Amino acid sequence: MLIELTKGKCTIIDVTDADLAGRSWHAVPGHCSVGKYTFYAARRKGTRHVTLHRVILERILGRKLREGEECDHIDGDGLNNRRCNLRQVDHRRNIRNSHKRQSATK
Repeated sequence: MLIELTKGKCTIIDVTDADLAGRSWHAVPGHCSVGKYTFYAARRKGTRHVTLHRVILERILGRKLREGEECDHIDGDGLNNRRCNLRQVDHRRNIRNSHKRQSATK
């Protein structure tokens, strides 16, 4: 299922998470750990951004992410928020995966 975002971007989610499409999501640039920029789907909640990938991963886990836990997009695409593309990792593993993605594109 596609959700239209700002800046001409779209994000993809599973039908299981279709209720999230009714919220106002925006495309926000993010800096991935390999020095490249990507976009993420996010919305404002008070003074901070809530990212769609974290919301979905927390649904999968059935709990909030703990300190030191991160959400990794397995394919490196910050707008691919399908459940099969998200996993909980620590920062070290997230960076290691980013380097693999970078070298795979050369």
